[in-house]
Amino acid sequence: SKIELLNNLTISINACKACGLCYKRTTPTVSRGDFRSSLLICGDYPRQSDQTAKESFSGRYGKKMDEMLTEVGIPPEKVFYTSLIKCNPGKMGYFPEGDEPAKCFGYLKQQIEIVKPLVIVLTGPEAIAWVLTRGTDQSPDNPISMAEKMYRRREIYGEIRFLCIPHPITLLKVKDRVVDPKIEEACVRTLKIAKDYIVARQKDEIPPVVEIVDLKKTTVPSKKEQ
Repeated sequence: SKIELLNNLTISINACKACGLCYKRTTPTVSRGDFRSSLLICGDYPRQSDQTAKESFSGRYGKKMDEMLTEVGIPPEKVFYTSLIKCNPGKMGYFPEGDEPAKCFGYLKQQIEIVKPLVIVLTGPEAIAWVLTRGTDQSPDNPISMAEKMYRRREIYGEIRFLCIPHPITLLKVKDRVVDPKIEEACVRTLKIAKDYIVARQKDEIPPVVEIVDLKKTTVPSKKEQ
């Protein structure tokens, strides 16, 4: 069953020592929410609040994500949350530039295969780059430019649809940060696209028309072709 497979995967993640992050963590942060969900939300790495709560998307930024989901009529408790990297990289927080993401990607891939979501929402450029656009000519540097479109990467994920938004931590009001309300509005509209697509699929209806971008691995021309 899904729960047994996920429990076994959690055991493997808790015992993982594939990279140096295992020596900085207190415990890995594997997921939060409903493993039966048709919607999977994936971040880049767990923050300190996630490690403390032992759940993905905890703390203020998790609440911001929950607020946006609620706004479009998606119960947050009916969503499966996780992240690309399962260990908090340190108190200051940074996205590792070494091979840590590659070491962790296999765990995320297994979660996707077990949960079998219809839609995956990627939050932040690092999650987008590693999960969706790696090996293509699509740049994830500005996630808001990718919002309100659906993406596919058929050679890796089949017919799963992807949506991309900035990480919700960038929407929090903190000192010296000015948050453009239009960015949050675009995030909410993107989540509404996810909901409408899932509802239509569950009712066996035709989903609303949304631009779909099929991403493919970029082939490097040989010396003869250059």
